[in-house]
Amino acid sequence: MPIFDDFASYVPYIRSRIIQHSPQLEADVLALEEGDPEPLPWQYMLIVSNEMSQSLEAGDPARTRKVLGMLKDFLDSGDPFIREQVDLFVLEGLWNAFEEIHEMLPEWLSREIESTFSGD
Repeated sequence: MPIFDDFASYVPYIRSRIIQHSPQLEADVLALEEGDPEPLPWQYMLIVSNEMSQSLEAGDPARTRKVLGMLKDFLDSGDPFIREQVDLFVLEGLWNAFEEIHEMLPEWLSREIESTFSGD
């Protein structure tokens, strides 16, 4: 069941959750809003995505847990639109991880995997 009646109402909800879970991201939120006076929910989720990537690259489990807590909070809302935003976030993360793994594979193994799963 949706939490809000209109699309624009999601922005303050998502915005507040980001800042609540990771206050250090407020500067990123403000920069987004300065560049775009009416940012969309997915633009805020990019901030979350970047924070997840940076926390993983830095090997900072506390930062990573904050992002995971934020995502759990979004999922716990039960709202279908917010759940969809999180699903897209997770799918994007999986795709990025696959791309990084693919780049690390030896060229011959990459070709073998591509030919196996290409459907040819």
